[in-house]
Amino acid sequence: MALVAVFILIVTVSVAYAATDNQDFFNRMFNAHKEWVTQAVENKQLTPEQGQAWNNHFAQMQKFHETNGFGCPGPGMMGGYFNDSQTDSSQ
Repeated sequence: MALVAVFILIVTVSVAYAATDNQDFFNRMFNAHKEWVTQAVENKQLTPEQGQAWNNHFAQMQKFHETNGFGCPGPGMMGGYFNDSQTDSSQ
C-alpha cells in the first residue's frame, strides 16, 4: 500500500512540474520510474511480468512526450469542453 502511495506522489509531483517543459526533469522522472520498478520486482512487490508491463508503459509515455512535448495538454483543470464559460452555439 505504501508503494502505491509513493507512486501516486511521484505522478502528482510530475504533473505539477509538467508545465515547465523541462527535458532534464522528465529524464530524471522516467529514470526514477524505472528504478521504482526494479526495486518493486526485487522486493517481490511486483512480478517480473508486471515490472515489464510498467517498463513498457513508461517507455511508451517517454516516447509520446518526446514526440508531443512535455507540457500538460488541454485547457487546464476544469476548463474542458463543457466549461460553463464557453458559449453554446446550438442555443
